[in-house]
Amino acid sequence: LKLMLAAAQQAVVAEARTGAKHEAEVFRLNARIGALEDEAALVKQAAALHAKDEAGARDRAAELLHERQEAARAIESAQAAALQDAHAAKLSAEQTSQELAREMEGMRAALATARL
Repeated sequence: LKLMLAAAQQAVVAEARTGAKHEAEVFRLNARIGALEDEAALVKQAAALHAKDEAGARDRAAELLHERQEAARAIESAQAAALQDAHAAKLSAEQTSQELAREMEGMRAALATARL
């Protein structure tokens, strides 16, 4: 009976050691799972920040494109106005030149009449 009791105690001790080993392995695996979950959370945060940065960059690029388009329209408008002003100045100069030519012709005619 004592031998059976000793054998049972040894079996209990051996099973306790095996159980302790399993508990240690479970604890180690739980710690590893926790570390992986923390790493996954950090990666998720980094991805969110990256996405936010990309969205900000896209928004800024859209703003710059809009500003560039407005500047191009302003340049085109200024060029058109300058062309109109130049054309008006040319017409005015031609008109003034014609008026001066008529006045000079009138003065020549008056001078010719005065000489007679």
